[in-house]
Amino acid sequence: MKHGMGVGVSLLFLVQAIVVAGCGDDGGEPGPGGTGACCTGTQCTIVSSTACNSMDGNYKGNDSTCGTNTCSSGQTGACYGPGNACTMTTRTQCAPPSEYAGDGSMCPPPA
Repeated sequence: MKHGMGVGVSLLFLVQAIVVAGCGDDGGEPGPGGTGACCTGTQCTIVSSTACNSMDGNYKGNDSTCGTNTCSSGQTGACYGPGNACTMTTRTQCAPPSEYAGDGSMCPPPA
């Protein structure tokens, strides 16, 4: 009986190895190393999240694509200015030294 279980377990590992080896063969990397849409202003490019951050962009997530409204200038988010004051605005209207928290982000409710 033990011999039969060993063969079954070995076969399971072989199948898992084949499945894992097949992942990413199309050149795409699953998980954190993947690519997706990155918005810098209204410009959209497909890059990794690391590259997007280095461009001060807004990463839309792995496997996201650039579409007609992906980086619409009408999207708003939280803009943190001096004294950590927060206003809702677009990325382009949130000028330095203020920091834009990203499209769809919200200012915290007043205390």
